[in-house]
Amino acid sequence: AAALCALICVTCGGGALGQSHEAECLTRGGAIAVKACGQAILRAPGDARLHFKLGHVLAGDNKLDGAIVAFDEAIRLRPMTATYYVNRGAALARHRSFGRAMADFDMALSLDPGNPDVYVNRGNTQAIQGKLDLAIDDYGQALGRDPANARAFLNRGLAHERKGDLDRAI
Repeated sequence: AAALCALICVTCGGGALGQSHEAECLTRGGAIAVKACGQAILRAPGDARLHFKLGHVLAGDNKLDGAIVAFDEAIRLRPMTATYYVNRGAALARHRSFGRAMADFDMALSLDPGNPDVYVNRGNTQAIQGKLDLAIDDYGQALGRDPANARAFLNRGLAHERKGDLDRAI
């Protein structure tokens, strides 16, 4: 996985390696990153992290069908990893497969109930469907676990705004 990130960082023009830079390299790398991930998977097909990274790259390129397949494989290989379910759920929600997305968020919560990202993504899925009260509740759950979660604050405010509750949107 480290070699894959190094290859992607070099080919996408990225700088120093590290987790904070890795996601940027994966999403900026586009076709180069997909190719690098594919080559790495050929060398280590049982490495769930490589399949997860491929899913992340494909989702960043809005290639949701491929992203979901890659996340499926990551989950098959490491079914107890909450992050894999969160990311597949987010891709499924963007694909408008809301029931499956919600099932993934539920599974992620069963594996990691303190993870605010699950609540933010579940809230986003609720908001897309117009279920604004449920979305606001989920964003509140995220903030209860991470009071400085900027995405939860922003999205909760936007949901209040969509409801017409401008005083609570601020």
